[in-house]
Amino acid sequence: MNIAEIKSKFKFDGKNVTFEVVEVEGVLKSVRDIGKSIFAEVDDGTSTMQIYVHKDIVTEDCYDKCKHLLIDDTIKATGILFITKTDLESKELTLKVGHLETIKKIIKNEL
Repeated sequence: MNIAEIKSKFKFDGKNVTFEVVEVEGVLKSVRDIGKSIFAEVDDGTSTMQIYVHKDIVTEDCYDKCKHLLIDDTIKATGILFITKTDLESKELTLKVGHLETIKKIIKNEL
């Protein structure tokens, strides 16, 4: 199921979202490391979705890989959908990652 289909199927009704395991695969468009949490935006060509990785949820090896993710890396993430608040009014469908694998890694040249 692509991201557009996931968003269509699991619309937030204002109170709840169906907690079902889903998988997304795509290119990272942003990565934000916030202490023990990492947020990233994944684009699969149909839409984008925020993913959330927390140190206490994934294995140590998976978390270490996530700490080294770069924009334009291609990943596959599996987890449960939930809603994050982006501000006082907005809510965003987010994938709470249980497992993540890197499909294609961007090599960054250090000068």
